[in-house]
Amino acid sequence: MSTLIITTTAQGSSRSTTERFATSPNPLSDNDSSQAPSPSSSSSSTTAKTPTTQLLNARVLIFTILASFGASYFGYTSAIVSSLIVLPSFAHTFSLPPPSTTAHDTITSNIVSVIYIGTLLGTLFSPSLTTRLGPRKALAIASTVYLLGCILQTFSSGYLALMYIGRVIAGIGMGSSTTLSPLYISEISSPESRGLLVGIHEVSFQISAVIGFWMGFIVEKFLIGRVQYMVLVGGQLIPGIILLVAAVVILPESPRFLVSIGRNEKARDVLGYLRYLPITDENITSELEEIITCHQVSVPSKESPPSTSTMDKLRTNGYYLLFKSKQMRNRVFLGCIMMFFLNLTGAVALNSYLPSILKQLGIQGRSKALLLTGVFSLVKCFTVTISSIWFVDRYGRKVLLVISAVGISAVMWYLGSFITITDRTRSLAENSVEGGHHVGAAGYFALSCIYIFGIFFCLASQVPWIYCAEIFPNRHRSSGVSITTTAQFVAEYLVTKSSPYMLTSIKGGTFFFFAACTSVMVIWVLLCVPETKGRSLESMEAVFTTTELARKEDVEGRVMGIEDKEKEKEKIVVVEMVEEVRE
Repeated sequence: MSTLIITTTAQGSSRSTTERFATSPNPLSDNDSSQAPSPSSSSSSTTAKTPTTQLLNARVLIFTILASFGASYFGYTSAIVSSLIVLPSFAHTFSLPPPSTTAHDTITSNIVSVIYIGTLLGTLFSPSLTTRLGPRKALAIASTVYLLGCILQTFSSGYLALMYIGRVIAGIGMGSSTTLSPLYISEISSPESRGLLVGIHEVSFQISAVIGFWMGFIVEKFLIGRVQYMVLVGGQLIPGIILLVAAVVILPESPRFLVSIGRNEKARDVLGYLRYLPITDENITSELEEIITCHQVSVPSKESPPSTSTMDKLRTNGYYLLFKSKQMRNRVFLGCIMMFFLNLTGAVALNSYLPSILKQLGIQGRSKALLLTGVFSLVKCFTVTISSIWFVDRYGRKVLLVISAVGISAVMWYLGSFITITDRTRSLAENSVEGGHHVGAAGYFALSCIYIFGIFFCLASQVPWIYCAEIFPNRHRSSGVSITTTAQFVAEYLVTKSSPYMLTSIKGGTFFFFAACTSVMVIWVLLCVPETKGRSLESMEAVFTTTELARKEDVEGRVMGIEDKEKEKEKIVVVEMVEEVRE
């Protein structure tokens, strides 16, 4: 298997733009190209290395930003729901029960969590769409479904059933797009820039969350009546329209998908278009050969005619093939556990119920709580942007996960202790900020811990998405990403569904629970997660094979060591027995 050679110098990049693209036609055209290069161009391309500026360029960056609007569905929707359920106009229009009652907790938790039923369906069906149509067309379909659900929510007009149905339908589109967006980005990016580019998926999530949180504050402050929640919910339509237009008109198809359907020359055109290089450049040829070789190795032989029996169809199903391989099963479990830990940090609970949590910290008043929630979203957005640009590809996935988990754990232990102590002494009501009294140094530090949590969480919040998008080979990537994203939504559903009850019943114990889970995460990452920084998608096999072999050799070495010690003991016993007989 050939390997793409990268250099950080700009050798050969002085070639004019016209000459560079003379043999790299626009891949948005459906016609395959196999133009022959001129002799001068050929000889030049055989000696040039790919400059870093061509691996990460404006074109790939624009495509990545557009594809990342799939994450903005998730970010904006998750952000507005915390504001939505506390708006008086929403409560009045939908006839919600009084706050702090079991009936109110049940309805609000249903509104928050019912969307995850749709996301589960969307993530499970996305691999079949991707395999047949490719990630670009699948994104267009997902966006259409999402827009339909958002329209139903916006015009539900007090009918809870219609709100639930709209959120389920929007969830189907959201689940598919959240699966497809990082998958598509990982397949058009180079190994050196993949961490940054897939990290933009999380940046898009956080930016849309910022917009969602501040929209909640704005509509509560400046709008009145039913229009409050209609504007808040209707804002979901904007990213849906942008991604739909981009998927239909602007985005090129994934070169790996094109190879999988036998359109190798078209894949060459797309690679040249993405890398700002002629299609005859040795780096384009090398990268294409690596993709083709990996695909040929992963696809079973087609010598025997395909069977139409149900069992044979099941054996060719992507999910069946994924779980048939022990190595693939291990990667699936690794990705699923990582997604579960992402939610067990408590971030989902803070995003969905932050105004209620701030009330437990002594912050009274809806406007003040929404304002602090907006500031929280800004802190997270700034941190994840800095981390994605400078940290992910420099320090690696594993280091960021460990630092993030240690910081989150410490913050959660303190928040749990503070809420437990203040609840027992009944000091929250007396020390309300809204009443003009001070909550004390411990209370203000608890409030600052919310923002410290946001910093530590967003330091590595993009890592699970990057990791799960890069650890599977081409043949299994869509199914693997689908399952790990399903695990993400299952975990998020469980946390969002249980959080209001936990906050009401065990209060500070909620944070102790998240702190304990995050502490376990630190140990798990150190022992079980291999580093993938700077590796091509086709070379992940070597990463996990090497890791498993190392573990096997370690275990065998320990076993052999134990056996050697036992044999040594047996030798000593035999010698002692012989000496006793002689005596």
